[in-house]
Amino acid sequence: MNSSNVSDNFSNLFVGRDDELNFMRKYYNQAKNGKGEIIFVIGEAGSGKSVLVRNFCDTISNQNENILIAVGECNALTGEFDSYAPFRKILNDLINIKEPDKSTTAKKIARNSLSIIFEYGPDLIGNLIPGTSLIALATQVAFDKSRIAEKIAKQPDNIDYSNFSETKLSNQYSSVIREISQNKVIILVLEDLHWIDSPSANLLFRLIRDTEEFPIFIIGTYRPNDINLNRGDGRHPMKMLLNEVKRYRGNVWLNIETISNDKKWMLVNNIIDAQKNRLSQNFKEKLFYHTGGSPLFVVELLHYMQEKGEIYIDEGYWFEKANIEWDFIPAKIEGIIQERISRLTDELRQALTIASVEGEIFTVQVLSRLQELSERQIINDILAELDKKHHLVVEDGVKHVEDQYFYTYRFRHIMLSNYLYDDLNNIEKQIIHKEIANVLEILYKDVEEEIALQLAYHYGESHVPKKTIYYLKIAGSRSFDLCAYKDCISVYNKALKITSNDDEKLFFLRHIGISHYRLGNMNNAYSLFMETISLAKDVGNDYELSLILYYLGDYLVTVGHFEEAEKKFLQILDIANTSRNAILIAHAYRGIGYVAGQLGNFNKAESFYKKCLLLCKRLDLTELLAMTLYDLGCTLHLANKWDKAQEILEKGINIAKKDGYQNTLSHCYNELGFLYFDRGSYRQALSLFQEGLTQAEKIRDKWVISEALNGLGFVAVELDQLKNARLYFYKALQLSYDLDSIPEVLVVFIGIAKLFVKLNQDEEAMKLLLLSLSHRNTDSEVKAFALPIIKALESSFAEDDIHRMKEQANNQNITIVVNRLLQLLSQDSLIRSL
Repeated sequence: MNSSNVSDNFSNLFVGRDDELNFMRKYYNQAKNGKGEIIFVIGEAGSGKSVLVRNFCDTISNQNENILIAVGECNALTGEFDSYAPFRKILNDLINIKEPDKSTTAKKIARNSLSIIFEYGPDLIGNLIPGTSLIALATQVAFDKSRIAEKIAKQPDNIDYSNFSETKLSNQYSSVIREISQNKVIILVLEDLHWIDSPSANLLFRLIRDTEEFPIFIIGTYRPNDINLNRGDGRHPMKMLLNEVKRYRGNVWLNIETISNDKKWMLVNNIIDAQKNRLSQNFKEKLFYHTGGSPLFVVELLHYMQEKGEIYIDEGYWFEKANIEWDFIPAKIEGIIQERISRLTDELRQALTIASVEGEIFTVQVLSRLQELSERQIINDILAELDKKHHLVVEDGVKHVEDQYFYTYRFRHIMLSNYLYDDLNNIEKQIIHKEIANVLEILYKDVEEEIALQLAYHYGESHVPKKTIYYLKIAGSRSFDLCAYKDCISVYNKALKITSNDDEKLFFLRHIGISHYRLGNMNNAYSLFMETISLAKDVGNDYELSLILYYLGDYLVTVGHFEEAEKKFLQILDIANTSRNAILIAHAYRGIGYVAGQLGNFNKAESFYKKCLLLCKRLDLTELLAMTLYDLGCTLHLANKWDKAQEILEKGINIAKKDGYQNTLSHCYNELGFLYFDRGSYRQALSLFQEGLTQAEKIRDKWVISEALNGLGFVAVELDQLKNARLYFYKALQLSYDLDSIPEVLVVFIGIAKLFVKLNQDEEAMKLLLLSLSHRNTDSEVKAFALPIIKALESSFAEDDIHRMKEQANNQNITIVVNRLLQLLSQDSLIRSL
């Protein structure tokens, strides 16, 4: 496929309609056996009615030579004023009005059709069949054209169907169709019956009634919404016909829009994957979201994106461009939307417009307040019609908040919502946004955090910055508390662009920095911490300065800069003591204890942790309490006070579970896992590391994921599950190095060294252990893990060999070592014993 014909390729594609085709085959088989049938294929514009019917007819035609297919379309422009238009086209198809091929069979069919016309439908000549064309056909197939000329001569130049006997014409037309079906199975396709004229509707009803005992299969397509609309002073000409068909034939309707989202998703995927492509899953999901799974919308959007260069072909495959804008509406889709919107009353249009401002999903209660109608009227009179009759919206669900129930609907296609919204001018948008914000604020009084982001959006669009920032702060804080750090970064970056208040800027910058830190984006985190410190000093905000210094200190400990970290924590303690801020003092105590523990000063660490715990209990700082219990548990573990460490860690788990501190909870599980590991209780350790990994993956915390994976690797080695150990260490090393956490990298080195020992690669193991001990970022945890293994290996080496390996370790570049180990761990051949 080249870049110039993407539309044709996708437009001609037919996928995922097996159920519908089987439905049509069932009725066709009955008709083929002499029991004439009719079905109606219904759906709105773009749903794929015509493609389905065309594919069915092509399939049947290829399977059966003894078949005639004739297609008639009702015209959108002339419609009710072009009498019998679809049936003129059908008759022309049936008698082979176009030049036949040179085969004897084709000529025989044409001569037979001409004979039938003269015998059973003479008055159709010149009325529904152009006489001049008949003469040309008769000449080609050696049929007596003088009879045709004589008949034509008797016809007036302009046919007046009002003076023509409708009954006579219907009788003759029906007779001709029946006679042709004596030799061939006939499929009659009538497209777009919503535009049919009244005489044609009457003729169709006559055909349905007269062909019950003949091999004739009638397929009609139409849009249900248009049939439901009255025409002129009366009802649509198809309404009575459809009622009668239902009465005598039962349910012969195939609604191709009433399919599940799963099937729509399959259709979208099949349309895309029919062409060679490297389009991402994210692209496919967005395409489905914006088109609602409508085949026509999918094809038109792909065509539009190809024209604009949003998707492109390279070496035979389709790719998407980065940062695609999805808010465009192709002209053909816009035309369909305009046509559907034009059918609405002013009241329905107004309701839909308000809904489009609220968003893809909108609330009954909001429409009720803004349109000054009861909720019952909105649901029964407005939304029911927009749903059942016009198929523009669909019920979404019920949202239960506190003691209230909010009823929501959604647009069937996001492009419909976008079209209505874009059709408003800026002043109209601003006014409706503010009205919606005010109503939502009243409806969600005392539980505004449930929709804080929506309120921030609507107040932002209505240019009310104070309330916008207020609700962005609530939304961001909620994301931060739920460990949804990417969402927090996005929300607070929006707030930063609006606020001019320095204290607010400090709050937002600090949380953005911490969020990057928790996500492992170390360079971004450090840069933001320094920016926040600079601003805090400039404006003299010591409280914010202390908080950000604390996180900077935590960062410095993580990357192994312990002395620098201790200076930051002592600086916080000075500020806190001066301001007599007990909360800051508690944080400073924890930070100082943390550095002391990492440096192996366990008594000092324990002392500061206990001071912090006393303040946490007095001030009811439960989150800091849980974090400090974890830190104290680690210190007691390293100090070989295992029973006390277990007691403290279990307290930390209970508090973290109760109050939902998942980060601390996963840390506690992992540390308890290492404690049981040291005791030789490997199965219990395995269970604890698995729980730690589960909790860490819930919040996508790379730090704790790496920690849990490393612990699982340690256990797998002891249980002789070496293949699992290789995979765990590979993932843990990759994560810890990407996070720039050198102390954690060194702990992973020790786990890999244990694996090398199991594989009888003692020298490789010793090199890693000595590197871990000699690195400037080595902490007490690394020493606690490495030294016992080194002592066990020393007897295997000569003193000169150990000295040589120490010198090599001192000169090793850690990046080179990591890359070598990652390459080695990625290979199954490493585990030779397996």
